[in-house]
Amino acid sequence: MAKYAKKKVSRSKITLRKTKKINRKLTFKGRIEKGAIYVVVFLVTILFTAYQFIGANLPTKIPGPNSNLVAVVPQKTVPAKNSLQMIALNAVTITLFPTLAPPEPPPPDLYQLNSIDCGTILVGRSEPEMVWAYRAVATKASSNQPSIQAFYRDESTLQAGTTPMQRFPVDHNISPALTARRDGNKFPISPALFITNISSNLADTSGDARNGGVPQGASDIYGAWKREGGFDPPAPNGPNLGTAADRWPPANGPGGPHSQNWIAEIVWKIADLKTKDGQALITGNTYRIQQVIHDGDTNPGISELCYTVKL
Repeated sequence: MAKYAKKKVSRSKITLRKTKKINRKLTFKGRIEKGAIYVVVFLVTILFTAYQFIGANLPTKIPGPNSNLVAVVPQKTVPAKNSLQMIALNAVTITLFPTLAPPEPPPPDLYQLNSIDCGTILVGRSEPEMVWAYRAVATKASSNQPSIQAFYRDESTLQAGTTPMQRFPVDHNISPALTARRDGNKFPISPALFITNISSNLADTSGDARNGGVPQGASDIYGAWKREGGFDPPAPNGPNLGTAADRWPPANGPGGPHSQNWIAEIVWKIADLKTKDGQALITGNTYRIQQVIHDGDTNPGISELCYTVKL
């Protein structure tokens, strides 16, 4: 009997020890939880103080939708294609609008280019539509100097000068050389202008190519080209002109199909131009300009444009 009682007391002691051990664990766990709460409260206090220190105000309500950034559009019944859809929830799609910088306004025209009939019958394949736009402006591509510019856009590469591109897909060609090669219209293969001073005679065409005019080569070409009779660059550059070029302008050239495989900006600085008799262009005079460009086809297409300009 005494042995049984002793065994019972031993079991009671064991149970008591286990109970005390469990209580200690619970007490320790409670201390950890309280410590974590204190840490969280401390961090929130620090963040709140810092937020107020920098002059910010805590929001008092959830902000409403910003129509400049997000639009809520009902979910269509067909799968979306080629969209900027990010999240679809409860038949509503949130579509983000890209936040783009406002487009740069086109540079103001320095002089008005007035299109006129060239009065010629071209020998060869006429493709005036390869000229997307032309203008008289001062821009970064002309080093902010007054210039005449033409924007080329075609399914084949522009032919220009004797030096091929060194960098791809775009490069900068400074003063590409005019070779002695001419087509059936006495036009050089590289881009050129023929200039006549018509201040005293608006009908004067003595500076045109067919009348022995002297071609004026480009000051700069940006984008892609190939040397006269050379090989095409490895890959088209459209719609990339390069960072040194101007932005692609609105169209004002001849109508027709425009391929964007190969593009270029052609710049003639007015200070570099001369008339048939070697005279520099003078402010106040009116000039007739015959602009000629060839594409890079085996049988080159020809763009001939004529216009007058008063400086």
